[in-house]
Amino acid sequence: MGLMSNDQTLKLKKLIETISPLDVEARDEMDLREDLAIDSLSVIRLILEVEEMLGRSIFHVDNINQLVKVEDLLRICAEKCQEESGIIGEEEVI
Repeated sequence: MGLMSNDQTLKLKKLIETISPLDVEARDEMDLREDLAIDSLSVIRLILEVEEMLGRSIFHVDNINQLVKVEDLLRICAEKCQEESGIIGEEEVI
């Protein structure tokens, strides 16, 4: 899943669990709104805290509408980390 470490993935899931009003463990297949009861205002909070945690801008108008499930959040973050590292697939961009 890109260049995110297991530690970063776990931290992102813990952040989701903190923002969710429910006492549940965040799993990849869970819907942020339906399964975790994260409303639109909390989604904005989640986005801001994810970007602060990772130290970079992750979300923009092209990918924010893809943010439905936990796995979507992890995928978008991994893709952005991979883009910014200059790596495409297994080759480094010069």
